[in-house]
Amino acid sequence: MKKVLSILIAFTMIFSSMMALALDIDDAYDEFKSKHGDFVTSILGQGISESTLKKFIKDCYKYLSEIDSYTPVTESNFEKYAIQSINAVSSREAYIPLQDALIALYPDAIQLAISEGKVADEFKPLVETIKTIYFREEADGGGGPSGPSGPSGPSGNETSGKDDKDDKDDKNEEITTPENPDTPEVTSRFTDLETSHWAFESINYLADNFILNGYLDATFKPENNITRAEFAKIIISATDSLDPSASSSFSDVSDDHWSYSYISTAYKLGYITGYPDGTFKPEANITRADICTIVNRVLKAQPDENTPSFEDAKDIPEYAKQAVYALASKGIINGYSDGTFLPTANATRAQTAKIIYATFFQEK
Repeated sequence: MKKVLSILIAFTMIFSSMMALALDIDDAYDEFKSKHGDFVTSILGQGISESTLKKFIKDCYKYLSEIDSYTPVTESNFEKYAIQSINAVSSREAYIPLQDALIALYPDAIQLAISEGKVADEFKPLVETIKTIYFREEADGGGGPSGPSGPSGPSGNETSGKDDKDDKDDKNEEITTPENPDTPEVTSRFTDLETSHWAFESINYLADNFILNGYLDATFKPENNITRAEFAKIIISATDSLDPSASSSFSDVSDDHWSYSYISTAYKLGYITGYPDGTFKPEANITRADICTIVNRVLKAQPDENTPSFEDAKDIPEYAKQAVYALASKGIINGYSDGTFLPTANATRAQTAKIIYATFFQEK
């Protein structure tokens, strides 16, 4: 009898928590609609129903609760994780029409959120509404931060694999996750990136932290190349070393270029040097050898007895040899299945993600 009573009490508590959350979301949505009618009307005008918009807000709240189960979500970092939740949830199939509506209405705000993780004025009503629900639940001890009904956060780690294998076996390398029924299924926010992709963990982590971002259409395009300007942003973002006051005088990088501060910071720190003619060539694709060179200027690693040999070692530029062999010694790069490294080939977005994640973020 006591066991039955305990089950009934537990069920009642869970049901009450769910009802409280539903009421909180209804109240917050009504307040949202009252204060920001133009924002709501513009979205509804794109053919999105109110029930979809309300459910989207609820799912963003749930996503934040998952994040909080493995890293605290606080007032100070809320905007960062709110943007992450909006980005992730809007990429789900059920919300693609809503995502399309937001892109159509607020392309600049979406780009700012994706590229820098910042909340534009147009998005503040939505973020503030999610914040209201989130911290109200926290205060009530509900499903918010550390609440008893909050779901467990995502877990599971891909083993340290090859950074850039292009053969099918490596690209189909599976990510293993613990067999824990309380662990939510790991999903991809990008429509063209399966969780089984060999660089998924790297890409997912860098996207979560706004170091390497996807595109407005919810794709990542893992086989696309990386430009030199893009890589300057990636290396400075990965090392969290942006200096807005830094300057540079490359003849082809004006101070109003989107990447000027990143390039200037990288130049100031000695990560990049440019070309003898005074150019940087920001729109040129970056090669695999140059990525290794820049990364190792940060890492300052030396080759050791574990240094592998590459069949095309003669093709590695002299200036890049130490860097390539140093990263290979540490297992950060491995080359291709035929024993080559292809140093002068353009680096792909997936390869870049793998190198950056393995260098700066992967647990050793």
